[in-house]
Amino acid sequence: MGPDARSARSGAALITRAPASALARLASASALARLALAYALASRRVVVFAAVFALALALALPATSGCVTFAGEQLDATGGADSSTSTTTTTTSASGGGGAAPANDPDAYLPVLDAAELCAIVGECPLLGASVAASLGVPIVAFDAADRRIDLSYSACLDWLASPLAAGRVGFEEQREVLYDLVPSSCATGLSLLAFEVMTQDDERCAGAPAQRCEGDVLVDCAASVSRRCSAPPYSAATTCLETGDETARCGIAHTCGEPPSCDGSFSVTCESDVLSAFDCATVGLGCSASEPGACGGQSGAASCEVTAFGQQGCSPDGERASLCLGGLVGETDCDAVGLACVGDGAAARCGDPAAELAGQRCSPDDPDVDVCRGDVLQACIGGGRVDVDCASLGRACKGPLSLGGLTLSARCGLAGL
Repeated sequence: MGPDARSARSGAALITRAPASALARLASASALARLALAYALASRRVVVFAAVFALALALALPATSGCVTFAGEQLDATGGADSSTSTTTTTTSASGGGGAAPANDPDAYLPVLDAAELCAIVGECPLLGASVAASLGVPIVAFDAADRRIDLSYSACLDWLASPLAAGRVGFEEQREVLYDLVPSSCATGLSLLAFEVMTQDDERCAGAPAQRCEGDVLVDCAASVSRRCSAPPYSAATTCLETGDETARCGIAHTCGEPPSCDGSFSVTCESDVLSAFDCATVGLGCSASEPGACGGQSGAASCEVTAFGQQGCSPDGERASLCLGGLVGETDCDAVGLACVGDGAAARCGDPAAELAGQRCSPDDPDVDVCRGDVLQACIGGGRVDVDCASLGRACKGPLSLGGLTLSARCGLAGL
């Protein structure tokens, strides 16, 4: 379901408070999650989180009717505010004053409420965040496949999803369509909607398995710890999984090809290992390069990165674009087009204004008073403005930071009891 069909849903329909029976079921799920957490602490295995948190989410009931308050705005269950105006959020400026934020920006991937919900789901299923970055080139988490690390900053996730992007961004509608569909999902359902699923190193699908193999139209790549759904975008509709021998496989259309690399609109058409493939560059925010036919490229032309650098983020040499390595391709976001610059924050990169942030005129996801719990209200930062997120309106509680093995989570909206 896309944004047009669900525009009325940008308010409370997804986040009304759960009835007592739903909370009881969530509490039961939380007991299971606590057992899994104890096991994870003992064995240092992060993989348990995704499965158990998915179970907890699956037990939640649909939203009910009534009114809720999100960041100071009263919303009715049909998804609109009490007045006929667009949903807004109450913010506190970086200098400490109060003010009303503008309505949800049409040039953002998601309305604020949907972004808050999706980032909460990612906090309960970190592999979903890494898989979104791999599938769409939108780094809502920082992850490094080589180092087996996933870091979630709740405000950085909100900032990527709810801040405006450059008008006319290539692939914007395709990316937004997928992100909208992820909002009401569970961990397992969300992963099934994405083309690329980032797997843990000890995923059971790879126990004693070849480096690459086909399971129907899914390419299970144990060498890269990623599974690829060959029939889903960004691949063309005719694509399936084709085994090429020697424990290798590719997403492709046919085993025979002889044409040189070319572009078909935004599709990159190539032939490798005698397999014809068509990949839609727009899905990761790129176009098919006219100067290098068959290669995906952005404003700076076709760019590549080492497959082993999958997940690494950075800034372009001129500081105008944030980049993400997609295991060979380089996805990019134009910060300069919205009056910002690329800011490198450790393992992550984002669009920001370093001078304004230093002067206290804008907040940033890294500020010490951002991603902090005040009861069940989380102090967040979106687009340089401070926003209070009422986690209870999402059916969750504000949870403190968590670090476990290769997983680091900031304070976030999470399931009560976890």
